[in-house]
Amino acid sequence: MLASEPETRSAHSTQGPSQEGQIEMSTHLTPSQTEAVAAYWYPQTHRAEWLADVIVHAIGIVLAIAGCIFLVSTAASSGSVKLTAALVIYSAGLLAMLGASALYNSNTNQKLSRILERVDLSGIFLMIAGSYTPFMLAKLDGPLAWTVLGLVWLVALAGIAMNLLVRRNSPRVFIALYLGLGWAVLTIIDRLIHTMSPVGLALLAAGGLLYTVGVIFHVNKKLPFNSAIWHSFVVAAASCHFAAIYLDIAAVAVV
Repeated sequence: MLASEPETRSAHSTQGPSQEGQIEMSTHLTPSQTEAVAAYWYPQTHRAEWLADVIVHAIGIVLAIAGCIFLVSTAASSGSVKLTAALVIYSAGLLAMLGASALYNSNTNQKLSRILERVDLSGIFLMIAGSYTPFMLAKLDGPLAWTVLGLVWLVALAGIAMNLLVRRNSPRVFIALYLGLGWAVLTIIDRLIHTMSPVGLALLAAGGLLYTVGVIFHVNKKLPFNSAIWHSFVVAAASCHFAAIYLDIAAVAVV
């Protein structure tokens, strides 16, 4: 699995306060208003969960920005235009996913929540397809790699279109799409085994497993701090895939 972050807070929106009891939230909150925001998004817990989730996102974004700058600069120093382009696409997907997730999960404006949710869901598709790109172009290449990459991007773009155009989508459908698209890498695992190092393969597998196990926490809305725990799994999984890309693709190119 290369990447998948099934993100939705639909359970909260359907189980949240009634229309009469909904809170009109602004971007400038007093302590009491912040408690109200936490009660809206985390109806069974408290403000600490919201703050913990924001902190996890902040850590992930800072690490991603620094890592992507380093990764792309390393690729650029190799002189390979194709490698540099592939890692730019990967970096853009990673930052799109984390940035969109941070905006959605830290949002305190109820009117923006549906828009940001759709942006968040779209960012995940970009991350998955972006994660395939350096492996297909730099590690495998050839007709098979281009075919797989084309199909992955086609499914990802179709998922984004469905997310943006269909008024109501089932969270389970998106979770299935994310996991299925990520684990589709198993169809070419034999090729990757012969081209990647044992460490790179282990990191790739670890990232996929972390994403998948993390879904258990994501869907368990009654678990305290479930969102922060889930996003911690996401940051850890993304870190594993970043390390695999750097060690097996970027670093090798400049040796």
